[in-house]
Amino acid sequence: MQKLHPFLTSAEDSAFCALLAVSEMEEESLIAECENCYQILKPEFFSANAVWSLSQVLALFGGTAEEKCAKTMELFDGLKAAGCRYGTDYELPTLGVLAMNIPSTQEIVKEMKETDEWLSKQKGFGMFGSVSRKQRLMYAGLLLQPESAAKTLQTAAIQSTIAVIVAEETAMMAAVAASTAAAASAAND
Repeated sequence: MQKLHPFLTSAEDSAFCALLAVSEMEEESLIAECENCYQILKPEFFSANAVWSLSQVLALFGGTAEEKCAKTMELFDGLKAAGCRYGTDYELPTLGVLAMNIPSTQEIVKEMKETDEWLSKQKGFGMFGSVSRKQRLMYAGLLLQPESAAKTLQTAAIQSTIAVIVAEETAMMAAVAASTAAAASAAND
């Protein structure tokens, strides 16, 4: 994955790589599936990094890349048509999980809109809350997931948390290495 997209694949993708590694698909097939989904979805969204993460999630599900991407875009467009703007940054991988685990796009759009409206009236989720409207819509979808998808979402949430920790540790190690190099350089002068 690093060879294919060196600027998009970073430490935060290590969690997705681990999730892909424990799947039943062959490595080459997984990477090809990620790339196929990426090429289909890239023209639809601004953030290449978010599309790459979404593509990694979609690779975990059965079906062709075209079918999975079409189902994801159907949900995204359905939400947009209903007046709900789903986030296109770190929310995108969750959109993929939602799209792959719903029987009816129209029904989930209606339920997500209702749940989002309900959440908007809850403390911390309203106009002056710390959760953005796009995040709130993502949470509405997560709340509506069938039990079968809960394990996938839990794994994705755990992996996202691990990715954040890995990124923070990597940044800290880089800072320590830089300060050590600077101190050594200053000592040699």
